[in-house]
Amino acid sequence: MMTTVIKKLLPGKDLSAPHEASSFRVIPRTAPPKPDNSPRILIIGAGSRGRAYARSIVTATNGTVVGVAEPDEYKRRRLVQECNIPDELVFTSWTELVGEHKGLVMSRVDGVCVCTLDETHEEVCPPPFPSLSRLSSGSLI
Repeated sequence: MMTTVIKKLLPGKDLSAPHEASSFRVIPRTAPPKPDNSPRILIIGAGSRGRAYARSIVTATNGTVVGVAEPDEYKRRRLVQECNIPDELVFTSWTELVGEHKGLVMSRVDGVCVCTLDETHEEVCPPPFPSLSRLSSGSLI
């Protein structure tokens, strides 16, 4: 049945012959060009949710992922490689963002995506965001 439909759609094509490799083109997925003033985002939590958010930021917005906070070395390293994150914005804990590295984060990050497990959101960002709000009066969240 399907072969009959394909033959009608492609009259004159020899469907029994193998396809030539050159007849198929793989188009690599590329991110849109980013303006100089694109939002710089830091991802807290580099698991499946963090990677999905990072991928969406890079491919569907004009934002750029510039930092990550993740305790698991494998997950952290994977996101660093995927998003070309500079070493100075790679953290093992979100608490480093409001601690000794606060000045660096304030100067290099415009926003934060909290991508940790749902039950940890209140710990990372308790109402009304006192921990992370110290970065910039809550404007980073």
